[in-house]
Amino acid sequence: MRLTELKDKMNSLQRIKLVLSGQKADRVLFVPAIYEHKAFLIGKTPSEVACDDELLYQAIIEEFNTYRADLLTIGLDVYNIEAEALGCKVKFYKTNDVPAIEKHILKDKVSLDSLKIPNPLKDGRMPILIKAGEKVLKELGSEVGIRGAMSGPFSLASSLCGMEKLFILTMEDPDYVKHLMNFCTEVLEVFGKAYLDAGLGIIVFDSVCSLVSPKTYKELIMPYHNQLMSFFHQKGSGHRPLIIGGNTLPISKYLLEVGANQILCDFNVDLEEYLKIISEKKIAIRANVDPRLIQKGPIEKIKEAGYKLLKKGSSYPKFILGTGVISYNTPRENVIALREIIR
Repeated sequence: MRLTELKDKMNSLQRIKLVLSGQKADRVLFVPAIYEHKAFLIGKTPSEVACDDELLYQAIIEEFNTYRADLLTIGLDVYNIEAEALGCKVKFYKTNDVPAIEKHILKDKVSLDSLKIPNPLKDGRMPILIKAGEKVLKELGSEVGIRGAMSGPFSLASSLCGMEKLFILTMEDPDYVKHLMNFCTEVLEVFGKAYLDAGLGIIVFDSVCSLVSPKTYKELIMPYHNQLMSFFHQKGSGHRPLIIGGNTLPISKYLLEVGANQILCDFNVDLEEYLKIISEKKIAIRANVDPRLIQKGPIEKIKEAGYKLLKKGSSYPKFILGTGVISYNTPRENVIALREIIR
C-alpha cells in the first residue's frame, strides 16, 4: 500500500509550522534524505535527473507519493550546483554514480578575483532546480514544505579549490580564506534569494564543516553562517535549516548562535547529548537513522533503530526523524518501514 492512501490529521505545512513554534503536532515529522534515490524511484540515472528539470520534477513527485515526507528538497547532487555555475567541471555518468566535481577552478589566490557571482536564472544548472521547484510548488505547495538545496559557504569553498588545499589555507592564510568565504556567501545569498523569489524555502548543506576544529569553525566559518542565516531571516524565510553531516558535537554550541532554526544530529552522534545542549535554545533538530542499515535491512532492525530515536527524541517538541543520505538502489519498503513507525 502506498503511503498516500494513509490519512493524517493535518498536512505537512501545518505540522512543520507547529514544530518550529515548539508546539506538538499530530505526530513526529519524517524527513528522509532523498537525493540520488530520487532517480531510482523513476528508473533513471542520477545524472539524467540532475540535468533535466522535468525529470527532477517527476522524481520529486514520485518521492512524495512513495514516502509522504513532511519536507521535500529540490536537488540531487546538492554540492555541485554553485561550483559548476562558477566554472568547476562536473562529471556526469551513464551509470548510477552521482555526478561529481572533477576539476576545481581556484588554482591560485589571484584567480578568485576573476570570478563573478552567477545568475541563478541563467548559469549552470541553477535554473533547472528553480524550474523544477516551481513545478513541484504548483502541485504540492498547499500541503508540504518545499526547499531549494544549496551548499554552505565552506563546502562551496572546498568545491572551488579542493578540500585538502582549503584545509591547508585555513592554517597558512586565514585572511585569504575569509576573502573566499565572503565571496561564497555572496553567491549563496543570490542563489537563495532566487529560490525565495520563486516561492520556495531554502536548505543549506555544509557538511565539510564537521571536519574542522572548533577554533577554525568559530573564526573562519561561523561569521559567514551567521551572515547567510541573517540574510534569509531578513528575506522572510521562516525555516532555515543548516545541515552538517558527521559529528558536530564539538561545534554545537556555535551552531546554536548562527541564526539557523534547525540543525542535524547525524547517525554517528548521541542524540541524548545533543538534546542536552539544545534544550535551552529550543532549536529544531533532525536525528538520522544510519542509511547503510536502511539499505541493507532487515526491516526489523530498521524499525528498531527508528524506535530508539523516537524514544529519545519524541518528548522534545522540535524533534524530527530523518535519515542519512539514502543510497540510489535502497529498497522502497525499507524506507517505508521507517516511515510507518511514526504512526
